[in-house]
Amino acid sequence: GVSGTLVYKTKGKLKCDRSADVVLANLTSVYLRPEIVSLLSSLASQPDIQVGVYSSMKQSDIKAILSKVIEKTCTISRLDDILIYSREYCTTELLGDNLKNCLKDLNNIWSTPYSRKIQMTKSNTILIDSSSAKLSNAFSNLLLIPPYQPLDITNPQPHTEAFINNLEAYLLQLANRRTDNVEQYLADNKTPFEIGQEGRKLAEEWVKGRCEKNCKKVGEAEEMREVIEELSKQKGLVSD
Repeated sequence: GVSGTLVYKTKGKLKCDRSADVVLANLTSVYLRPEIVSLLSSLASQPDIQVGVYSSMKQSDIKAILSKVIEKTCTISRLDDILIYSREYCTTELLGDNLKNCLKDLNNIWSTPYSRKIQMTKSNTILIDSSSAKLSNAFSNLLLIPPYQPLDITNPQPHTEAFINNLEAYLLQLANRRTDNVEQYLADNKTPFEIGQEGRKLAEEWVKGRCEKNCKKVGEAEEMREVIEELSKQKGLVSD
């Protein structure tokens, strides 16, 4: 993904000392995520890794952003070094009232002639994204990371992006193992962020069931917060 993963984009400008890295044709300001740019540069230097971008954005906007990424890396010299799959490779979902949603369907990627040529398949593809909301299938190929948010730009904290820095070792370890099944590797080697997300989901589902039976007000905010924290700690699923 691009938005929330590689960049944060917004109409107008954020109130901070940092200027937008790219301003798109529709005047959307784009702020690059430095740690992800560094990660892409590192991965691109590996002979067995093909870096690509899959997004529901327009191809022209993706290229404008990646051109700025290239300026900041020493291992990616041209756009052709990165596979680009834009909204043309997404599946359109009708939501009613003429609203549409573009879903990422990895089958659309794996079926392209070039993917077949380099043997890109379900067993060797990892999709790094900050959300699963726009993914229609292949969830076992998803590596979920924290989203890039305005506060990360206006008031960056050292620990916020520390997780991203650890991804390099995680992915290079996977590449060095030359596994023939990345889905299994992702399942067996959960990142701290993914474990935390699963813990919160489990806790919320449990709390919902408890509240339906015992609470006068379903989903009472303060009680839910306390129980989620308590259960998550008990399960060892909280990721600091």
